[in-house]
Amino acid sequence: MNFSLHAPVTANVIVFGVAWEGPTLPDLKTVLGSSFDAYVAASAVRRGNPLAVSGGDLVVYSGGHLRALSGYAYLPQALPAGVDPAAIQ
Repeated sequence: MNFSLHAPVTANVIVFGVAWEGPTLPDLKTVLGSSFDAYVAASAVRRGNPLAVSGGDLVVYSGGHLRALSGYAYLPQALPAGVDPAAIQ
């Protein structure tokens, strides 16, 4: 599985976006951290493939089919100035 972080993870860095591609979904609870509850709440009302969750605090897109899944998640309020969300892939 390919999984990418768009910043080195250290004590003083905020990870604002992640992307994945592979045969299975990553552990979204670990990937999303404190935003996981917002993901669960939003995805409870939106089922299907692809799954698109877009709230003020979290944007998640996950789609594909068996053994070929991909997606991304980001925190809109944490995007650095000038960074286009389309760059998270």
